[in-house]
Parts: sequence; C-alpha cells; structure tokens
Amino acid sequence: KERYLVKARHWMSQKGRKEDAKVLEEQVQLLKIQTDLERETGKPEYLGLSVSETIYQAFLDGQPKKAGKIHKDFGVPNKRFWWLKIKALAAMGEWDALEKFSKEKSPIGYKPFFDTCMKESNMMHALKYIPRITDTAERVEAMCRCGKFQEAIEDAFKDKNPDLLSAIAGQTNDQLH
Repeated sequence: KERYLVKARHWMSQKGRKEDAKVLEEQVQLLKIQTDLERETGKPEYLGLSVSETIYQAFLDGQPKKAGKIHKDFGVPNKRFWWLKIKALAAMGEWDALEKFSKEKSPIGYKPFFDTCMKESNMMHALKYIPRITDTAERVEAMCRCGKFQEAIEDAFKDKNPDLLSAIAGQTNDQLH
C-alpha cells in the first residue's frame, strides 16, 4: 500500500498537483507510523484509522509519546488532542492519570472531564470537575445530573439567574421535599 501511495505522490507532484501530493505524503507518513505502532504493540488495529483515531488508539495501547508525536507532526489542534486523551484515559479507567492531566491548563475547559466521567458511569470522579466548570449554566446542569439539586439551586441563586432556578425546579419535581 505504501509503495502505491509513494508512486501516486510522485505522479501528482510531476503533474503540478502539489496539494494532492502533500495529502498523499501525509498519508504515507501516517501509514508508516501505524505500521510501527502495530509492530511495537503487537496489535493489528491501526491501519486504516484516521489521524485522530490513531492518536486515541495509541493512548489506549500505552503509547502516549507516540500519540504526542502524531499530534505535533500532523498539526492536530490542541483541543482535539485533549478530547482524545480525556476519552482514552477514561475508557481505560485511568482516573488518577485523568485527574493529574486535569491539573494542566485545559484549552477545552473542564466540562469534558465531567461529561467523560459520567459517560463511563463514574460519578465519584465526575463530581471533582464540577467546581472547575466556569460557565454557571453548565455547572448547574452538571450538578443536577449528579442529583446535587441543593448545590445547583445555591449556585443559580448566587448567579441571580431565575431561568436557571426554573430549569432546576423543572428537573427536581418533588425531590427536594
């Protein structure tokens, strides 16, 4: 496959189709990285994956340095890289590593940490990220999802937001009485 991509890239560059040749060059580079990862991990699951899927799989297979290299080499935006790492750490149940990662300045905020923990049914860890969610409406919604209605009401009241208070009331029904 690699040989054909190299030939196609060469043909494209000769025909003056530089952008197409660049895309093929990146595909050849990705194919080499995926082949290396398959050899190093012993898992035949990389070929055919996108750049983002390759990064995610590298994290799952304990190859964070490779994931970081792919991130840099292919110019994957920081926000996407953070999402992929958060999802992978949660999928592996690496809650301490996820918490340690959250100590870095997040380019995507902390709601993704909360959402990912909830998706993995880990409310205990999800609760840790609620205070770090800066948007009041998102923080209140997160509290409600965890059944922390009293805290949600207090937060909405501090924000003097009657719409949030109404939304909470709609969710709680009679749970506070």
